[in-house]
Amino acid sequence: MSASPVLLDMVPAPSLVGKQLRAKRTWVQYIRQLGDKLTTYVPLVLMAVLAGMTFWLLRLSPVPDEAQAARATPTVPDNYLVNFVARSFDVNGELTAQVAGAAAQHMPQTGELHIQTARITAWGKQGALTRSRSDDAVVNKAQTQFELTGNVVANRTQANSPDFQITSEQLFIDTDLNLMSSQLPVRVLRGVDEIKAQRMVVDNNTGVAQFNDGVEAVVQARE
Repeated sequence: MSASPVLLDMVPAPSLVGKQLRAKRTWVQYIRQLGDKLTTYVPLVLMAVLAGMTFWLLRLSPVPDEAQAARATPTVPDNYLVNFVARSFDVNGELTAQVAGAAAQHMPQTGELHIQTARITAWGKQGALTRSRSDDAVVNKAQTQFELTGNVVANRTQANSPDFQITSEQLFIDTDLNLMSSQLPVRVLRGVDEIKAQRMVVDNNTGVAQFNDGVEAVVQARE
C-alpha cells in the first residue's frame, strides 16, 4: 500500500497574525511619533546652536571702543629721532632729566621712548645727580623711569655722600622712588670700596644698598 501524502496547513493561526499586525502597527506608530518629535525639536536645537555661535562670535569681536582705541594707538612707532636731545621739567620749571641718543623711536601705545646709544642725566631728590650711558634704553612717558641695557655705566653724585659708579649689562633707575636696581651682575665702586654681585637694589632715600648672590667685596679700612 502506498502511503498517503501528508498536507501541512501553512496558514498561520489567527492569533499569530493578529500579534504580527499589532507589532507592525506599533513600530509604524513609534516611527511616526519619533518623526513628529524630530520635526518639533530639531528647529529648536538648530536655533540654540546658532544662538551659541552668535554669542561666541560676539565675545571674540572687539567692542567699538576697544576697536577705536586699537586704531588710535598703533603698535608701530609714530616718530623717529636722530641725534636728539630731550629735556623734562617739573611743575616748578626745574630740570629733572635730559635724554640724548643717536636714534630713538616713540611708541604711541605706551608713550615710551626707545633709544639707541643713550646718554641720560637725571636730577633726583636731595640734589642727587646721575649720569649714565648704555647701548640701548627705554624711557617712560614722564621720563622718571629709565631701563638701560648693554654696556651700562652710571655715575651718581650727591652732597654728603660718597660718589659711586655702577657697571652692568642692565640697570633700572626710578627718579620718583629714588631707586636703582639691576637683575644682572653688577660692579659697584663706592669711594675706594668695590662690590660685585649678581643682583642689586640701591635705595638712595636711605643710602642702603642690597646685594644678592655671589657677593664679593673689597672694603678699605677706615681710620
